[in-house]
Amino acid sequence: MNTPISRRIFLASGIAASIPGSQLRSLIASELDVVRSQSQSLITSLSDYLIGQQSPDGGWKSQTYALLKSGQALTPFVLSILQDCNSSFAESVAAARARSWMINQMRNGVLGVADADVLEYPVFASAFALRCFEAMPDNDAAVDSLRRFLIREQFTESRGFSKSDLAYGGWGFGGTQPPGQTGHMDLSHTRWALAAIRATDDRSSYDDQASTTPNPELDQIYSNAQHFLRLLQKHPSEPRPHPGDMSAVNLDPRAKGYLYDGGFYFSPLVIAANKGRMGQKNGHTYLRSYATATCDGVIALLASGGDASDERVMSARAWLQQHSDWEYPEGIPREHPEPWGDAVYFYHQAVRAEAYWRLGIGGDWAEQLVHRLQRHQRPDASIVNQRSGLMKENDPLLCSALALIAAHYADQQINDATASSSAAR
Repeated sequence: MNTPISRRIFLASGIAASIPGSQLRSLIASELDVVRSQSQSLITSLSDYLIGQQSPDGGWKSQTYALLKSGQALTPFVLSILQDCNSSFAESVAAARARSWMINQMRNGVLGVADADVLEYPVFASAFALRCFEAMPDNDAAVDSLRRFLIREQFTESRGFSKSDLAYGGWGFGGTQPPGQTGHMDLSHTRWALAAIRATDDRSSYDDQASTTPNPELDQIYSNAQHFLRLLQKHPSEPRPHPGDMSAVNLDPRAKGYLYDGGFYFSPLVIAANKGRMGQKNGHTYLRSYATATCDGVIALLASGGDASDERVMSARAWLQQHSDWEYPEGIPREHPEPWGDAVYFYHQAVRAEAYWRLGIGGDWAEQLVHRLQRHQRPDASIVNQRSGLMKENDPLLCSALALIAAHYADQQINDATASSSAAR
Protein backbone atom coordinates (compact mmCIF):
# COMPACT_ATOMS: atom_id res chain seq x y z
CA MET A 1 0.00 0.00 0.00
CA ASN A 2 1.34 3.44 -0.94
CA THR A 3 1.09 5.89 1.92
CA PRO A 4 1.26 9.60 1.09
CA ILE A 5 4.58 11.31 1.74
CA SER A 6 3.08 13.78 4.17
CA ARG A 7 1.62 11.04 6.37
CA ARG A 8 4.57 8.72 5.92
CA ILE A 9 7.12 11.26 7.08
CA PHE A 10 5.09 13.31 9.50
CA LEU A 11 2.89 10.62 11.01
CA ALA A 12 3.47 12.18 14.37
CA SER A 13 4.86 15.64 14.92
CA GLY A 14 6.86 14.36 17.85
CA ILE A 15 8.70 11.89 15.61
CA ALA A 16 9.45 14.61 13.06
CA ALA A 17 10.66 16.93 15.78
CA SER A 18 13.05 14.28 17.12
CA ILE A 19 14.90 13.97 13.78
CA PRO A 20 17.78 16.41 13.19
CA GLY A 21 17.00 18.95 10.44
CA SER A 22 19.58 17.73 7.92
CA GLN A 23 18.54 14.11 8.40
CA LEU A 24 14.86 14.99 8.00
CA ARG A 25 15.55 16.90 4.78
CA SER A 26 17.48 13.92 3.41
CA LEU A 27 14.59 11.62 4.26
CA ILE A 28 12.13 13.89 2.47
CA ALA A 29 14.45 14.09 -0.55
CA SER A 30 14.77 10.31 -0.65
CA GLU A 31 11.00 9.87 -0.56
CA LEU A 32 10.55 12.45 -3.31
CA ASP A 33 13.11 10.70 -5.49
CA VAL A 34 11.06 7.49 -5.25
CA VAL A 35 7.85 9.28 -6.19
CA ARG A 36 9.54 11.14 -9.03
CA SER A 37 10.85 7.84 -10.39
CA GLN A 38 7.30 6.48 -10.33
CA SER A 39 5.88 9.52 -12.12
CA GLN A 40 8.59 9.37 -14.77
CA SER A 41 7.94 5.67 -15.30
CA LEU A 42 4.23 6.37 -15.77
CA ILE A 43 4.91 9.16 -18.26
CA THR A 44 7.36 7.01 -20.22
CA SER A 45 4.97 4.06 -20.47
CA LEU A 46 2.01 6.20 -21.56
CA SER A 47 4.18 8.12 -24.04
CA ASP A 48 5.59 4.94 -25.51
CA TYR A 49 2.09 3.55 -25.95
CA LEU A 50 0.87 6.67 -27.73
CA ILE A 51 3.96 6.92 -29.96
CA GLY A 52 3.44 3.30 -30.92
CA GLN A 53 -0.10 4.08 -32.08
CA GLN A 54 0.96 6.72 -34.63
CA SER A 55 -0.16 5.88 -38.15
CA PRO A 56 2.52 5.56 -40.86
CA ASP A 57 1.31 8.83 -42.42
CA GLY A 58 1.95 10.69 -39.14
CA GLY A 59 -1.55 11.00 -37.71
CA TRP A 60 -3.20 9.56 -34.64
CA LYS A 61 -6.58 8.13 -35.62
CA SER A 62 -9.33 6.61 -33.53
CA GLN A 63 -10.27 3.00 -34.10
CA THR A 64 -13.28 3.46 -31.81
CA TYR A 65 -15.18 6.51 -33.10
CA ALA A 66 -15.88 7.42 -36.71
CA LEU A 67 -15.89 11.13 -35.91
CA LEU A 68 -12.30 10.91 -34.65
CA LYS A 69 -11.12 8.48 -37.31
CA SER A 70 -9.63 11.10 -39.63
CA GLY A 71 -7.14 12.11 -36.95
CA GLN A 72 -7.64 15.86 -37.34
CA ALA A 73 -8.60 16.30 -33.67
CA LEU A 74 -6.61 13.50 -32.04
CA THR A 75 -3.30 14.17 -33.79
CA PRO A 76 -2.67 17.67 -32.41
CA PHE A 77 -4.07 16.65 -29.03
CA VAL A 78 -1.71 13.68 -28.68
CA LEU A 79 1.29 15.48 -30.17
CA SER A 80 0.80 18.48 -27.88
CA ILE A 81 0.96 16.47 -24.67
CA LEU A 82 3.88 14.35 -25.93
CA GLN A 83 5.81 17.58 -26.56
CA ASP A 84 4.81 18.99 -23.17
CA CYS A 85 6.13 15.88 -21.42
CA ASN A 86 9.38 15.81 -23.37
CA SER A 87 10.47 18.97 -25.16
CA SER A 88 13.03 17.03 -27.20
CA PHE A 89 10.23 14.95 -28.72
CA ALA A 90 9.29 18.01 -30.80
CA GLU A 91 12.54 17.46 -32.72
CA SER A 92 11.88 13.77 -33.37
CA VAL A 93 11.07 12.22 -36.72
CA ALA A 94 7.67 11.14 -35.36
CA ALA A 95 6.77 14.70 -34.36
CA ALA A 96 7.95 16.12 -37.68
CA ARG A 97 5.85 13.55 -39.51
CA ALA A 98 2.80 14.54 -37.41
CA ARG A 99 3.29 18.24 -38.13
CA SER A 100 3.66 17.57 -41.85
CA TRP A 101 0.47 15.48 -41.77
CA MET A 102 -1.41 18.31 -40.00
CA ILE A 103 -0.27 20.88 -42.56
CA ASN A 104 -1.55 18.64 -45.35
CA GLN A 105 -4.92 18.39 -43.56
CA MET A 106 -5.33 22.14 -43.06
CA ARG A 107 -7.76 24.03 -45.27
CA ASN A 108 -7.46 27.82 -45.46
CA GLY A 109 -5.20 27.75 -42.44
CA VAL A 110 -7.62 25.74 -40.28
CA LEU A 111 -7.43 22.16 -38.98
CA GLY A 112 -10.60 20.11 -38.52
CA VAL A 113 -12.38 21.14 -41.71
CA ALA A 114 -10.84 18.81 -44.30
CA ASP A 115 -14.27 17.27 -44.83
CA ALA A 116 -16.67 20.17 -45.32
CA ASP A 117 -19.64 17.92 -44.54
CA VAL A 118 -18.24 16.50 -41.28
CA LEU A 119 -16.35 19.05 -39.19
CA GLU A 120 -13.99 17.57 -36.62
CA TYR A 121 -13.95 20.09 -33.76
CA PRO A 122 -12.11 22.89 -35.64
CA VAL A 123 -11.46 25.09 -32.58
CA PHE A 124 -10.20 22.15 -30.51
CA ALA A 125 -8.05 20.79 -33.35
CA SER A 126 -6.66 24.19 -34.33
CA ALA A 127 -5.94 25.21 -30.74
CA PHE A 128 -3.82 22.15 -30.05
CA ALA A 129 -2.21 22.35 -33.49
CA LEU A 130 -1.19 25.93 -32.75
CA ARG A 131 0.53 24.78 -29.57
CA CYS A 132 2.33 22.04 -31.50
CA PHE A 133 3.62 24.39 -34.21
CA GLU A 134 4.46 27.19 -31.80
CA ALA A 135 6.92 24.90 -30.01
CA MET A 136 9.14 24.66 -33.10
CA PRO A 137 10.83 27.30 -35.30
CA ASP A 138 10.11 27.65 -39.01
CA ASN A 139 6.37 27.19 -38.61
CA ASP A 140 5.43 30.86 -38.75
CA ALA A 141 2.85 30.48 -41.52
CA ALA A 142 0.96 27.71 -39.72
CA VAL A 143 1.16 29.54 -36.38
CA ASP A 144 -0.15 32.76 -37.90
CA SER A 145 -3.06 31.16 -39.76
CA LEU A 146 -4.19 29.03 -36.81
CA ARG A 147 -3.91 31.97 -34.43
CA ARG A 148 -5.91 34.20 -36.78
CA PHE A 149 -8.62 31.53 -37.00
CA LEU A 150 -8.94 31.23 -33.23
CA ILE A 151 -9.14 34.99 -32.83
CA ARG A 152 -11.85 35.20 -35.50
CA GLU A 153 -13.83 32.45 -33.77
CA GLN A 154 -14.33 34.40 -30.54
CA PHE A 155 -17.95 35.52 -30.23
CA THR A 156 -17.68 39.32 -30.39
CA GLU A 157 -19.00 42.17 -32.51
CA SER A 158 -17.26 40.87 -35.63
CA ARG A 159 -19.41 37.73 -35.34
CA GLY A 160 -22.64 39.63 -34.72
CA PHE A 161 -22.63 39.58 -30.90
CA SER A 162 -22.99 42.39 -28.40
CA LYS A 163 -21.86 42.42 -24.79
CA SER A 164 -25.43 41.77 -23.68
CA ASP A 165 -25.38 38.35 -25.39
CA LEU A 166 -24.67 35.36 -23.17
CA ALA A 167 -22.09 33.96 -25.59
CA TYR A 168 -20.05 37.16 -25.83
CA GLY A 169 -16.33 36.53 -25.34
CA GLY A 170 -16.50 32.72 -25.52
CA TRP A 171 -15.72 30.08 -28.13
CA GLY A 172 -17.54 27.07 -29.54
CA PHE A 173 -16.88 24.06 -31.76
CA GLY A 174 -16.06 26.29 -34.71
CA GLY A 175 -17.33 26.34 -38.26
CA THR A 176 -19.47 28.64 -40.34
CA GLN A 177 -22.47 30.11 -38.52
CA PRO A 178 -24.80 33.00 -39.43
CA PRO A 179 -24.04 36.27 -37.62
CA GLY A 180 -25.22 36.16 -34.02
CA GLN A 181 -25.42 32.36 -33.88
CA THR A 182 -22.94 30.11 -32.07
CA GLY A 183 -23.71 26.48 -32.71
CA HIS A 184 -22.37 24.49 -29.77
CA MET A 185 -20.34 26.66 -27.41
CA ASP A 186 -18.92 25.97 -23.97
CA LEU A 187 -16.25 26.63 -21.38
CA SER A 188 -13.82 23.90 -22.45
CA HIS A 189 -13.47 25.28 -25.98
CA THR A 190 -13.02 28.73 -24.49
CA ARG A 191 -10.22 27.45 -22.26
CA TRP A 192 -8.48 25.60 -25.11
CA ALA A 193 -8.60 28.63 -27.43
CA LEU A 194 -7.32 30.97 -24.72
CA ALA A 195 -4.49 28.63 -23.77
CA ALA A 196 -3.35 28.42 -27.39
CA ILE A 197 -3.50 32.18 -27.91
CA ARG A 198 -1.66 32.72 -24.63
CA ALA A 199 1.09 30.34 -25.82
CA THR A 200 1.78 32.67 -28.75
CA ASP A 201 1.69 35.85 -26.64
CA ASP A 202 5.41 36.51 -26.32
CA ARG A 203 4.84 39.22 -23.72
CA SER A 204 3.99 36.79 -20.95
CA SER A 205 2.77 33.35 -19.95
CA TYR A 206 0.70 31.79 -17.20
CA ASP A 207 3.73 32.04 -14.96
CA ASP A 208 4.77 35.60 -15.85
CA GLN A 209 1.92 37.97 -16.52
CA ALA A 210 3.61 41.12 -15.27
CA SER A 211 4.49 42.49 -18.70
CA THR A 212 3.35 46.08 -19.24
CA THR A 213 3.95 46.06 -22.99
CA PRO A 214 0.58 46.88 -24.55
CA ASN A 215 -0.94 44.71 -27.23
CA PRO A 216 -4.42 46.14 -27.80
CA GLU A 217 -5.68 43.20 -29.87
CA LEU A 218 -4.68 40.52 -27.38
CA ASP A 219 -5.68 42.61 -24.38
CA GLN A 220 -9.16 43.00 -25.88
CA ILE A 221 -9.40 39.24 -26.52
CA TYR A 222 -8.55 38.53 -22.88
CA SER A 223 -10.96 41.20 -21.64
CA ASN A 224 -13.78 39.79 -23.77
CA ALA A 225 -13.03 36.29 -22.48
CA GLN A 226 -13.22 37.50 -18.88
CA HIS A 227 -16.60 39.01 -19.71
CA PHE A 228 -17.78 35.50 -20.67
CA LEU A 229 -16.14 33.84 -17.68
CA ARG A 230 -17.81 36.24 -15.26
CA LEU A 231 -21.20 34.96 -16.43
CA LEU A 232 -20.26 31.29 -16.02
CA GLN A 233 -18.91 31.93 -12.53
CA LYS A 234 -22.21 33.58 -11.55
CA HIS A 235 -20.27 36.58 -10.31
CA PRO A 236 -22.35 39.19 -8.42
CA SER A 237 -20.99 41.94 -10.69
CA GLU A 238 -22.44 40.25 -13.80
CA PRO A 239 -25.44 42.26 -15.12
CA ARG A 240 -26.63 39.74 -17.70
CA PRO A 241 -29.41 37.31 -16.78
CA HIS A 242 -28.19 33.86 -15.88
CA PRO A 243 -29.75 30.93 -17.73
CA GLY A 244 -32.65 29.28 -15.98
CA ASP A 245 -35.60 30.65 -14.08
CA MET A 246 -33.73 33.69 -12.86
CA SER A 247 -36.17 36.57 -13.16
CA ALA A 248 -36.26 37.22 -9.43
CA VAL A 249 -32.47 37.14 -9.24
CA ASN A 250 -32.16 39.59 -12.10
CA LEU A 251 -34.50 42.01 -10.35
CA ASP A 252 -32.77 41.76 -6.99
CA PRO A 253 -28.97 42.31 -7.15
CA ARG A 254 -28.64 40.96 -3.60
CA ALA A 255 -29.96 37.59 -4.74
CA LYS A 256 -27.03 37.14 -7.11
CA GLY A 257 -24.73 36.92 -4.13
CA TYR A 258 -26.61 33.85 -2.96
CA LEU A 259 -25.60 32.03 -6.15
CA TYR A 260 -21.93 33.00 -6.25
CA ASP A 261 -19.91 30.15 -4.79
CA GLY A 262 -16.70 30.60 -6.80
CA GLY A 263 -17.40 27.60 -9.05
CA PHE A 264 -18.31 27.53 -12.73
CA TYR A 265 -20.92 25.93 -14.92
CA PHE A 266 -20.26 24.85 -18.52
CA SER A 267 -22.45 26.61 -21.06
CA PRO A 268 -25.01 29.43 -20.93
CA LEU A 269 -26.66 28.33 -24.19
CA VAL A 270 -26.37 24.55 -24.43
CA ILE A 271 -28.20 23.95 -21.17
CA ALA A 272 -28.23 20.15 -21.46
CA ALA A 273 -24.43 20.13 -21.61
CA ASN A 274 -24.23 21.36 -18.01
CA LYS A 275 -23.52 18.18 -16.10
CA GLY A 276 -24.21 19.87 -12.78
CA ARG A 277 -27.84 20.37 -13.87
CA MET A 278 -30.18 22.90 -12.31
CA GLY A 279 -30.32 23.60 -8.59
CA GLN A 280 -32.55 25.53 -6.24
CA LYS A 281 -31.31 28.06 -3.71
CA ASN A 282 -33.27 30.63 -1.73
CA GLY A 283 -36.19 30.05 -4.06
CA HIS A 284 -34.15 30.61 -7.23
CA THR A 285 -33.33 28.14 -10.00
CA TYR A 286 -29.76 28.24 -11.28
CA LEU A 287 -27.07 26.19 -13.04
CA ARG A 288 -24.93 24.47 -10.43
CA SER A 289 -21.15 24.70 -10.26
CA TYR A 290 -19.24 21.47 -10.70
CA ALA A 291 -15.65 20.30 -10.55
CA THR A 292 -14.57 19.86 -14.18
CA ALA A 293 -16.19 23.13 -15.24
CA THR A 294 -14.59 24.96 -12.31
CA CYS A 295 -11.16 23.60 -13.25
CA ASP A 296 -11.72 24.70 -16.86
CA GLY A 297 -12.91 28.08 -15.63
CA VAL A 298 -10.00 28.88 -13.35
CA ILE A 299 -7.45 27.79 -15.98
CA ALA A 300 -9.22 30.07 -18.47
CA LEU A 301 -9.13 32.92 -15.95
CA LEU A 302 -5.37 32.48 -15.57
CA ALA A 303 -4.90 32.29 -19.35
CA SER A 304 -6.89 35.49 -19.80
CA GLY A 305 -4.67 37.43 -17.42
CA GLY A 306 -5.95 36.65 -13.94
CA ASP A 307 -3.42 35.91 -11.23
CA ALA A 308 -3.38 34.23 -7.84
CA SER A 309 -4.49 37.42 -6.07
CA ASP A 310 -7.54 37.90 -8.31
CA GLU A 311 -10.70 37.52 -6.21
CA ARG A 312 -12.31 35.36 -8.91
CA VAL A 313 -9.30 33.04 -9.02
CA MET A 314 -9.18 32.85 -5.23
CA SER A 315 -12.89 32.00 -5.09
CA ALA A 316 -12.52 29.24 -7.68
CA ARG A 317 -9.53 27.85 -5.81
CA ALA A 318 -11.55 27.82 -2.58
CA TRP A 319 -14.41 26.01 -4.33
CA LEU A 320 -12.04 23.31 -5.57
CA GLN A 321 -10.48 22.86 -2.16
CA GLN A 322 -13.93 22.55 -0.61
CA HIS A 323 -14.91 19.99 -3.27
CA SER A 324 -11.70 17.99 -3.33
CA ASP A 325 -12.89 14.51 -4.32
CA TRP A 326 -10.61 13.21 -7.08
CA GLU A 327 -12.64 10.04 -7.57
CA TYR A 328 -15.84 11.86 -8.53
CA PRO A 329 -16.31 15.38 -9.94
CA GLU A 330 -18.41 16.98 -7.23
CA GLY A 331 -21.38 19.04 -8.31
CA ILE A 332 -22.47 16.43 -10.87
CA PRO A 333 -25.51 14.63 -9.41
CA ARG A 334 -24.77 10.99 -8.69
CA GLU A 335 -28.43 10.06 -9.04
CA HIS A 336 -28.74 11.21 -12.66
CA PRO A 337 -29.87 8.37 -14.98
CA GLU A 338 -26.86 8.99 -17.25
CA PRO A 339 -23.49 8.50 -15.48
CA TRP A 340 -21.91 11.81 -16.43
CA GLY A 341 -19.60 11.87 -13.44
CA ASP A 342 -18.16 8.49 -14.40
CA ALA A 343 -18.02 9.48 -18.08
CA VAL A 344 -15.56 12.35 -17.43
CA TYR A 345 -13.42 10.48 -14.90
CA PHE A 346 -10.11 10.91 -16.75
CA TYR A 347 -10.92 14.39 -18.02
CA HIS A 348 -11.45 15.23 -14.35
CA GLN A 349 -8.03 13.80 -13.44
CA ALA A 350 -6.35 15.79 -16.22
CA VAL A 351 -8.03 19.15 -15.73
CA ARG A 352 -7.89 19.05 -11.92
CA ALA A 353 -4.18 18.20 -12.02
CA GLU A 354 -3.50 21.18 -14.29
CA ALA A 355 -5.64 23.49 -12.17
CA TYR A 356 -3.98 22.38 -8.92
CA TRP A 357 -0.50 22.81 -10.34
CA ARG A 358 -1.23 26.22 -11.82
CA LEU A 359 -2.85 27.36 -8.56
CA GLY A 360 0.01 26.04 -6.46
CA ILE A 361 -2.23 23.79 -4.36
CA GLY A 362 -0.05 21.56 -2.21
CA GLY A 363 -0.59 18.24 -0.49
CA ASP A 364 -0.01 14.69 -1.63
CA TRP A 365 -2.38 14.84 -4.60
CA ALA A 366 0.38 14.31 -7.18
CA GLU A 367 1.69 11.15 -5.59
CA GLN A 368 -1.81 9.77 -5.17
CA LEU A 369 -2.67 10.64 -8.77
CA VAL A 370 0.35 8.76 -10.10
CA HIS A 371 -0.61 5.66 -8.13
CA ARG A 372 -4.23 5.93 -9.22
CA LEU A 373 -3.32 6.16 -12.90
CA GLN A 374 -0.90 3.25 -12.62
CA ARG A 375 -3.71 1.08 -11.26
CA HIS A 376 -5.78 1.83 -14.37
CA GLN A 377 -3.08 0.88 -16.87
CA ARG A 378 -3.67 -2.18 -19.01
CA PRO A 379 -0.90 -4.64 -20.00
CA ASP A 380 -0.02 -2.52 -23.07
CA ALA A 381 0.23 0.58 -20.79
CA SER A 382 -2.92 2.18 -22.28
CA ILE A 383 -5.80 3.42 -20.16
CA VAL A 384 -9.51 3.34 -20.98
CA ASN A 385 -12.56 4.42 -19.02
CA GLN A 386 -14.37 1.20 -18.26
CA ARG A 387 -17.12 2.98 -16.34
CA SER A 388 -18.75 4.86 -19.22
CA GLY A 389 -18.22 5.72 -22.87
CA LEU A 390 -20.57 8.71 -22.89
CA MET A 391 -17.67 11.14 -23.34
CA LYS A 392 -15.55 8.86 -25.59
CA GLU A 393 -13.12 7.97 -22.79
CA ASN A 394 -13.43 4.32 -23.81
CA ASP A 395 -11.20 5.24 -26.76
CA PRO A 396 -7.67 4.22 -25.67
CA LEU A 397 -5.99 7.02 -27.65
CA LEU A 398 -8.14 9.77 -26.15
CA CYS A 399 -8.16 8.34 -22.65
CA SER A 400 -4.43 7.58 -22.55
CA ALA A 401 -3.71 11.13 -23.71
CA LEU A 402 -5.89 12.50 -20.90
CA ALA A 403 -4.05 10.26 -18.44
CA LEU A 404 -0.74 11.54 -19.77
CA ILE A 405 -1.85 15.14 -19.20
CA ALA A 406 -2.72 14.23 -15.61
CA ALA A 407 0.62 12.45 -15.16
CA HIS A 408 2.49 15.43 -16.64
CA TYR A 409 1.07 17.91 -14.13
CA ALA A 410 1.58 15.46 -11.28
CA ASP A 411 5.21 15.20 -12.36
CA GLN A 412 5.49 18.99 -12.51
CA GLN A 413 4.21 19.18 -8.93
CA ILE A 414 6.66 16.49 -7.79
CA ASN A 415 9.53 18.27 -9.56
CA ASP A 416 8.61 21.51 -7.79
CA ALA A 417 8.61 19.70 -4.45
CA THR A 418 11.97 18.11 -5.26
CA ALA A 419 13.46 21.48 -6.17
CA SER A 420 12.18 23.02 -2.94
CA SER A 421 13.63 20.14 -0.95
CA SER A 422 16.99 20.49 -2.67
CA ALA A 423 17.07 24.23 -2.02
CA ALA A 424 16.44 23.60 1.67
CA ARG A 425 19.39 21.23 2.01
